Amino acid sequence: MRVGIFFGGASREREISYAGGRTIYDLIDRQRFKPIPLFLDFSHKIIRISPRYLYYGMITDFFPPLAWVPPNVRFPVYAEQLISPEAPGYLDGLNGLGELIPLDRLAQEIDVAFLVLHGLGGEDGSIQGLLEQLGIPYTGTSIWGSAWGMDKALQREWLAAHGFAIPRYALVERRLFWESPTLLKEKIMDQVGLPCVVKHPLQGSTIGVAVCHTEGELTEALHRCAFTWPVEWLPPYPTAGLLELTQGLGLPLLYRDEEGEPHQVIQDWKGLAHFLSQPPRKGFVEAWDAPSQLVVEAFVEGEEFSVIVIEDLRGEKVALPPTHIRKEGRLYDYRAKYLAGISSKRTPSENLPNKSIQEQAERLAEKARLSVCARLDGIASKEGAIYFNDPNTTSGMLPNSLLFHQAAEVGFTPRDFITYLINSSLKQSRTGPPTSFFRLQSLRTRSSTGAVPAYTRRIAVIFGGPSTERHISLESGRNVVEKLSSKYQVVPLFLRQVEGGLELWELPPRLLFKDNADDVARALNSQEIPEVTFRTRQRLRALQDSYSLVTTYGAQPFPWEKLSHEVDFVFLALHGRPGEDGTVQSLLEKLRLPYNGSHPSVCALTMDKYATYAFLKDKGVNVPSHLKVSRESWRHSPQAVVSLIEEVVKEYPVVGKPVDEGCSNGVRILSNSESVYAYLQAIFRDAEPLSPDLREALHVQPGELFPMKGEALFEKYLHGPEWIEITIGVITHTEGEKVDYQAFLPSETVKAGEILRLEEKFLAGAGQNITPARLYPKDPQANQKAIEIIQKKAEKIAEMVGIHGYARIDGFVRLIGEGEVEFWPIEINALPGLTPATVFFHQALLAGYTPLSILEHIMKEGEKKQKVRSE
Repeated sequence: MRVGIFFGGASREREISYAGGRTIYDLIDRQRFKPIPLFLDFSHKIIRISPRYLYYGMITDFFPPLAWVPPNVRFPVYAEQLISPEAPGYLDGLNGLGELIPLDRLAQEIDVAFLVLHGLGGEDGSIQGLLEQLGIPYTGTSIWGSAWGMDKALQREWLAAHGFAIPRYALVERRLFWESPTLLKEKIMDQVGLPCVVKHPLQGSTIGVAVCHTEGELTEALHRCAFTWPVEWLPPYPTAGLLELTQGLGLPLLYRDEEGEPHQVIQDWKGLAHFLSQPPRKGFVEAWDAPSQLVVEAFVEGEEFSVIVIEDLRGEKVALPPTHIRKEGRLYDYRAKYLAGISSKRTPSENLPNKSIQEQAERLAEKARLSVCARLDGIASKEGAIYFNDPNTTSGMLPNSLLFHQAAEVGFTPRDFITYLINSSLKQSRTGPPTSFFRLQSLRTRSSTGAVPAYTRRIAVIFGGPSTERHISLESGRNVVEKLSSKYQVVPLFLRQVEGGLELWELPPRLLFKDNADDVARALNSQEIPEVTFRTRQRLRALQDSYSLVTTYGAQPFPWEKLSHEVDFVFLALHGRPGEDGTVQSLLEKLRLPYNGSHPSVCALTMDKYATYAFLKDKGVNVPSHLKVSRESWRHSPQAVVSLIEEVVKEYPVVGKPVDEGCSNGVRILSNSESVYAYLQAIFRDAEPLSPDLREALHVQPGELFPMKGEALFEKYLHGPEWIEITIGVITHTEGEKVDYQAFLPSETVKAGEILRLEEKFLAGAGQNITPARLYPKDPQANQKAIEIIQKKAEKIAEMVGIHGYARIDGFVRLIGEGEVEFWPIEINALPGLTPATVFFHQALLAGYTPLSILEHIMKEGEKKQKVRSE
């Protein structure tokens, strides 16, 4: 059965849609379905995209083409922000991604549409209506339920009419911004009061949502949530903050004068730059998706939850065990939803009225005609009321999304749950021409089962651990497990440190798909099935035979010695200590088991940034001037330590970082002695948590982990127009005792601030890597020459360090001129991150390796390494 996976689109949630489309493409059961990735651009043209474009960090990594991007732009920009979809040449760029599929041919290309589109144009009934007219069945809710689920303004009165609790609310017209701003605020204060929540009625992923406690916050929130900015807010030239999609305006824009009269459409980069160079003194600039009205409702104190509602074999609604969401900030925002480890998502939770939530969620889904699957977010108030504030007819589909998280709680693997969604959708009655009726009957009678091969080779994947990188390790491990599961028996093992010892625990699906490594660790000793989970599993017993629901609930201890008898290879997806420093590698050496990556001594060296600098400097490699500081020396004489840092590094700003952490944890640009002092106080503190004063001084975000260490490293900050930050993957090719090194094309790391943040590395839509790097963008020959120099330098560094299998080297390139460069490495990652969108995968793709084949190459290198040592 040909399954067209629809993702991308025009909405502000397009990056989550892109990441979700990749998830479905990776996890769909290829014994039953043929996945066809269909990318929708800003104007909803449909492209059968080459799979090589599925593994980038964000859409702007591959579209627009680099030739469209101004050379001086070092932040992500979307294609429509540079060139109109109607302009000559646009289609040429789009056709570079794959085959353009006209609508009249779509029904011949696919049997069923799997919708991973979010927001306007994807979740509001419009694409559903189009597919019905084309006679193509699709996953999820039909037209009316989709339109209802998208519109928060429409929902409020409907919820009240059907007996659901709603907070005090007001619908305020956006035209009051210019007609009567005083009346606007008075209406809100009279009908709602403070604190309140302002919402764009047609957005998801907490985009266009703000919590307000003061009138000052309310004034700003109204404009930001409506994506309608007073012109005095505008920067003098195009910036990342103006053009990004979750909080900025994006393009195209409309300028209105202070009376609200529309005057000028600002269509692209060139038009925006001209407008900002001579902006009017008064008026408003609004995004294309600015709403006609806003929803403002009273802030409800209570416990935040999310619940997935599916259908059983008879079509009856069944709510899965609800998830209790505990967030660090006051809003469950885009970052908290999608970045691993920022919020705690507990399923189930004894702190929720689970039965009441499930009963009301099922009633709501039935009344609103939300078919197949829906996610209902809400708040359980202290008084016992259940408030539903955001129905989602297309839930997020990242590997750690609540969709798979809750499905795993009742025994679904992601692969079987995707099969369930397709089969359940084919049972729905749809409208459209008679051809759709015949097509649907044919698909319903087609067998959706199929022989599942018996894989004999067993691979253990180890992840987790105690480091500040543990949440990313969980995401890396889960991704490796899912990719290898298509060809191997995979044993997912979570590493836990207990009183100095290291334990392994085999995880069932319900724990593998937790969002947070700490939640996994807390659940390891829990074997008893909670009442809400047991009750829900009983209701879904009829699905057991059709989808092989996993009945195992608790994790099981897995002794290290058992590895020798039960697995053929160990794949390490660990980050930080003790997984990346040689400790775990030494244990595996004693067990004589092959594993991925380098020798323990190499791992110990690369884990220690100070030791790595000393080693490289001794070999003649450029490294920044640097100084290692201990907690003891700092406590003995704080002022002397600060003075010594200034003496060694010479000038501000300087970089402060832990000696043995990665993922940008605890890395800060420090601009003066006061910030250095604050940094030393933070990293050398005696106990968690970090004090509020230090969090503010060091700009530590809610939920961000800041390491507590005995040593810190300070180094010169390499910055200025001649410096470009890059990252480059390296792999080995082993034949006997001979090892050759291959460097991938280097990627330019595009960042919003001075430091590449955790979310820019791992959060969908928050960071960009341009491959190959734009070192000399105006001179292709000089650029190619510079890239080749860097590749040779990276290969030489990997060889002199003794890297084996694979690694990623981060550093800075200094532009000298005419294609000449210097490479200054700042970190060697012996176990690079392997999350779904990591830069390592898309560099490997450009070198001819699919994600599965690069993992297999890494494993083969590990086996060759073990064979050489055994001999």
